[in-house]
Amino acid sequence: MTLKTLAVFTLVFMPLGALAQDELGLDFSEAKTPAEFRPAIAFVGVTPEQAEEPLAVRAKLIEAELLKSLNESERFGTVKAPVDVAGVSTTARKCHDFACLEALAEKLGVHRIVYCTLAKAGPGTVLSINGFDPTLPAVLPATVESGEKAEKAAMGGFAGIAGKSQAQRDKEFLAKVRGPFAEMLKHIATPLGKMAVDVIEQNAVTTWKNRELGTGSFEKALPVGSYEITVRTDGYEEFATTVTIEPLKKAEVKVTLVAKSIERPPEPVVATEPETPLYQRPGVYVALAGAVLVGVGLAMGAMAKSTENRAVDGDLDGRIDITRAQANGARTQALLANVLVPLGACVFAAGALWAFVVPLVFNKSVAPKAPTGPGSPGDPAEGSGFGAAAMFGGSF
Repeated sequence: MTLKTLAVFTLVFMPLGALAQDELGLDFSEAKTPAEFRPAIAFVGVTPEQAEEPLAVRAKLIEAELLKSLNESERFGTVKAPVDVAGVSTTARKCHDFACLEALAEKLGVHRIVYCTLAKAGPGTVLSINGFDPTLPAVLPATVESGEKAEKAAMGGFAGIAGKSQAQRDKEFLAKVRGPFAEMLKHIATPLGKMAVDVIEQNAVTTWKNRELGTGSFEKALPVGSYEITVRTDGYEEFATTVTIEPLKKAEVKVTLVAKSIERPPEPVVATEPETPLYQRPGVYVALAGAVLVGVGLAMGAMAKSTENRAVDGDLDGRIDITRAQANGARTQALLANVLVPLGACVFAAGALWAFVVPLVFNKSVAPKAPTGPGSPGDPAEGSGFGAAAMFGGSF
């Protein structure tokens, strides 16, 4: 391209680009991630692999420069410096595989991790940069080599390198490192998405892989991916669904809770004996025997009463119309009547109790309560046949 062509390009196309940006609202700069979708990152630091003072000094210089670059980046939200992860620094510096870094990120409460190692390589050094992003299948590596090796080769392989101070070489290496480090940050800065859970029960707990995400209705920024969540609360069936989180988007989750069915204890089954027919109940025959005894007693009482009536001197002639044997027989009949009537009544009552009341109790059935009070059966005022003994007496 000639100077004339370059001048025309500069005078014509550069103003047009500026006009398009100003008048049409076009912005060709890199879009910034909204703060709510920026992932949190932890910078573990730069670890020297050899315990040499020049290497350790250079590692500290590089660490300070990279941390400054990370803090100035607008790709991330929270930035945890090496001093913030000092409590797990020993574990963190040994953590290099994907699974280990994933557990470390959860422990630190961040979404991304970047760590570096500095190693001696001949007269120079090599910086290894590693970036962890859970949305990527593996840890991203990058390496940057200082210029001492190339400088030595250019000077014909002399062991000593002259012409530049150590501070100048460190400065050149720092400038060389910034680009690859910024490129690494760009690759692991995938924006987050959001999960918005809407549930009526504010005590409901939402979990993912047995990790609590939130309680009740909430919004939470999460790395992109698929999440099988579970919502649990007392009195309701468990709610489970799969939520897909996409960058810069909000995934709405409407939780439908179904009340658990109330389990009532089964009612105990009462086994009852089949009702025995009357003719098979011994108590019936005992009651009949009691009735017979009462009947015989009443009959003897009636005979004794009849003899007593005839013993009265009705014609006032001074003679009794019964013999002494009849009088003695009447006394015997009255005595038997006084014994048989109450005895028969007791036997009848016992037989009736055996025949009708005992089966009800045995079968655990509720028998209707017999009426009580004056005039009712069984009322003591009625005598239940026991008063018949007072009827039979007299003087024979």
